[in-house]
Amino acid sequence: LQGEGQGRGAFVQLLRWAERICLPAAVLITAGLASGASWLATDWLRLNTIPVEVAASAIGWMSVSAGAQLMNALYLNGLAGMQRHGAMNLIQIVGYSLKYLGGGLVLHFTGDLGVFFAFQGGCMLALALLSRAVLGRVIRGGDRPAASQPEPMDKSVLWRFAAGMFATAVLGMLLTNTDRLALSRLVSTEDLGRYSLAITAASFLQMLVFAFYRAYYPLFAELAARGDKANLHAAYLAACRTVGAVVVPVAVLGWLFAPELIRIWLGQPDETTAGLF
Repeated sequence: LQGEGQGRGAFVQLLRWAERICLPAAVLITAGLASGASWLATDWLRLNTIPVEVAASAIGWMSVSAGAQLMNALYLNGLAGMQRHGAMNLIQIVGYSLKYLGGGLVLHFTGDLGVFFAFQGGCMLALALLSRAVLGRVIRGGDRPAASQPEPMDKSVLWRFAAGMFATAVLGMLLTNTDRLALSRLVSTEDLGRYSLAITAASFLQMLVFAFYRAYYPLFAELAARGDKANLHAAYLAACRTVGAVVVPVAVLGWLFAPELIRIWLGQPDETTAGLF
């Protein structure tokens, strides 16, 4: 749409079609996980120290986070697609700082996992609502010309694109969490926690790559829509060089100093987590 110079009406139509697919799916994900929280805590997880009631409550609030995360990803990708990286990054910085730093303070002062995950779920829901409001404002106040009566877009094109976005988001969530879903059945929650810590630390590299992806991909799409192959080729090579220059040195440093980094992060040595990292 950027490359073809479409008006604001086209962006509004695309967002509405994407919401028609993603919003019911987010509700189903939330309802499905919440309804199965007791079974997951009782029959799926291998709990050693956490009470079943606390685990069930935590899973219930995790379901809220999962549904809100799907919608938040839609709206943030919308901002990235319109190349409003400043607004997108500001939302992420404020939202995730509140979620993780605030969550850490909640856990420190209450020591209650149920309250912690309730705070996490509330933050994720608020973040999705904020992202939706900002995206709506960007679309309404964008610099694209607002036609008095925008020409309707082909619904089949809208449906395919929105369904593709939804399938990509869901498959991405499944693929990035399949290992932890399997391990949650096979190992104790303590060992699962160590594995999750190592994966979370290693995912810093993925976050770096994803930051470049969000910055460059809308530009690639715009240049491709214009048929500007020369600038597309140059932008692609520049992106590859930049990502390689940033990610490879960070990965090497992480591999060389894994025990020290894990000790700094956790405040104590943990050879298992360091080895996984």
